Amino acid sequence: MRFFLVLVVFISGCASFTTIDQQRQNVSSAFIGCAPESIQISENKQFTWVSTCKARVFYCTVAPNASCKEAI
Repeated sequence: MRFFLVLVVFISGCASFTTIDQQRQNVSSAFIGCAPESIQISENKQFTWVSTCKARVFYCTVAPNASCKEAI
């Protein structure tokens, strides 16, 4: 019974975590003006990634501060 309870608590706790892509969609959204669910994340590195929305490409980073700049 104790094992079952621990397993249920663990599984329910895991359900609330977001993926790294979801986190980066949320960060990107604040800078590029698209809803998080409409942003595609690619080239996922430790501190940088590429966000694409509405055929526009943005280079994003979290180091030293979060920001996204549109590709030229």
